[in-house]
Amino acid sequence: MKPAFGSNVSRRDVLSESDEAAQRESRERLHRLDIEIRRLRERQAALAERMRATGEEQRRRLNERDGPAQAAEQAHGRHRELVARLAELREQRQAARQRLEGAVAHLREVRASHRGLARENPEKIRAEIQMLETRQQTQALSLKEENELLDRLRERLKALAVAEAGQAERAAATAREQAAVREVEAAREELERIDGELARARADRDAAMAEVRARLQAAGAAIGALRELAAERRAIYLELKRLDGEVRRCEAEARRLLALERARRAEARALIRSYSPAARRAAERSAAEAEADARLEALLRAGKVTLGGGA
Repeated sequence: MKPAFGSNVSRRDVLSESDEAAQRESRERLHRLDIEIRRLRERQAALAERMRATGEEQRRRLNERDGPAQAAEQAHGRHRELVARLAELREQRQAARQRLEGAVAHLREVRASHRGLARENPEKIRAEIQMLETRQQTQALSLKEENELLDRLRERLKALAVAEAGQAERAAATAREQAAVREVEAAREELERIDGELARARADRDAAMAEVRARLQAAGAAIGALRELAAERRAIYLELKRLDGEVRRCEAEARRLLALERARRAEARALIRSYSPAARRAAERSAAEAEADARLEALLRAGKVTLGGGA
């Protein structure tokens, strides 16, 4: 593998011992820098691949992020509907409870109004009257006993008249009481029905709240994963930036070492030319030829001189 940095300075240049030692040290350092740069670039390539994979995962999670969020919003909507339904049921329950309390109060009033009515059974009174009449007709009674029996008979006849007169009123009162009882039972059944529906609505609301929590946790986990991926990408970016700085530093040091090596070689060649007349003349001749070639090129561009025998 070709090294990242190397020296193209001719080995024919003669260096002093100190320059040779400096050059060996410089080339060893260049070799170490080359190894370090290769290692850093391999690390950069691995991090770049990791950055690409992390970016793809981040894009995938971004596309999937709306699903948990929408599910959480739908679950929250159902929870709001159930909360509104619970409020409506509470109002219905309060109204049903008031109706039940009113029906119970009405039943008590109806029962209280029955207390002033005659409670005796006319048939029972007739049987007692028949018994008294039979005793009067079949038994020999003293005058006192006869008078007592007649008083009792007159009292029972009056009671029979009262009982027969109040029988229709008692029937109406009984009907009113039965109607009041049916009203109480209907109000109690309605209240129990609403209580059952209210209990089911509470259970549904709690289940919806649990679903909302689960959906929100899923959406939060998705957002947390995105944040972790973003933090990971930032860490990778910072590491890539640091590695790039390290590469630049190594390359700058390598360029500096190469420049020093070239400078030493140039100084050696200049020293050789200063002590070698042939080399000095060759250098002067090369400089003169370069100057002549430059002048000829300028004349050719100006059109004052043509080649090939042109006019």
